[in-house]
Amino acid sequence: MRDVPGGKRLPRPGVLSAREVRFLVRFIHDNLRMAITLDRLAALVSMDKFQFVRAFGATTGRTPHKYIVRMRVERARHLLETTTSRLNVIALGCGFCSHSYFTTVFREHVGLSPQAYRRRAGVNGPRSRSAKRCANDPRGVLPAP
Repeated sequence: MRDVPGGKRLPRPGVLSAREVRFLVRFIHDNLRMAITLDRLAALVSMDKFQFVRAFGATTGRTPHKYIVRMRVERARHLLETTTSRLNVIALGCGFCSHSYFTTVFREHVGLSPQAYRRRAGVNGPRSRSAKRCANDPRGVLPAP
């Protein structure tokens, strides 16, 4: 709905303008690590959330949730290819609520786990902390550094 003289409200068209899409994409990109709610996105373009979901879908071809998840996966792919940050740091930095959810979503979108993707990209992530054994441990001694 939009306001017109006389206090009447006219319905908004069922699509977003190019300016609104650019604004929303910039907002989503800048806030990927945060929780992005439908209410917040809808308010940015002065729509109710139901109207917004329909307009966003008509304009972009996907739901806001699918769009946001796709952008988070793309950012994660970039970080996996260009940094050696730990996977849990990347997951949280891209807005995923947990490492396990990140792994599940990443595998659905990319076809590989984040760790396998990083290996395929040729990036050596941080080494996992191996359990060090004491010298008097009957299972063996510490390997030479």
